[in-house]
Amino acid sequence: QSLDSSLRRLNVESVQYLQLHAWDPGWIGEGDWEQTLNDLKSEGKIRFWGVSLFDYQASTGIPLAEKTTCDCIQVQFNLFDQSAKNQLFDICRKNNITLIARAVFQHGDLTDSILKKVSKLTDDEIRLNPFKAAELIRTRQALVDILKVNPSISTIEEFAIRFVVSYLPVNYVCIGCRVKDHMAANISYLKKGPLSKQELSLLSSSEV
Repeated sequence: QSLDSSLRRLNVESVQYLQLHAWDPGWIGEGDWEQTLNDLKSEGKIRFWGVSLFDYQASTGIPLAEKTTCDCIQVQFNLFDQSAKNQLFDICRKNNITLIARAVFQHGDLTDSILKKVSKLTDDEIRLNPFKAAELIRTRQALVDILKVNPSISTIEEFAIRFVVSYLPVNYVCIGCRVKDHMAANISYLKKGPLSKQELSLLSSSEV
């Protein structure tokens, strides 16, 4: 019923992709949710369906990829959290499941703004919240090290985006933008394509 209402509002007969925005491996084999989604595909109302995993829970997508007919999985994947690469990529390639990479900028940590923020930390800020200050300083050092990999890449955002699209089965990235110029820059980074194998090998220890 919800899908039918959406189709009427959109004035279309079908949508390309329907996603469940929560996931629990315990749902496999429970109820008729999977059959319902496949019925919607058979009826031509959706073309593909998938699931969004919670942050830092890439492993919960393993039974989803192994035991269901899902077409796509959205998962957190970035320079600082590469767990999906080790836990999901092989099984998704094997079963022809597409991945959508989310939190490409690690909720703001993988941006040039962190470099500026840390450089402006005052003694009082460090004294009042030493843990947060230490985390920011550690993150800043990781970003500085990343920029050394290829000096011709001037922004952390470009590294972050091009890193994510360097791996199959990541075919899509999910990036929130509030500023038009940011969107244009992100698109330009995507057009530059993946990083080189040498750059990826140098970034293999970037997780923090």
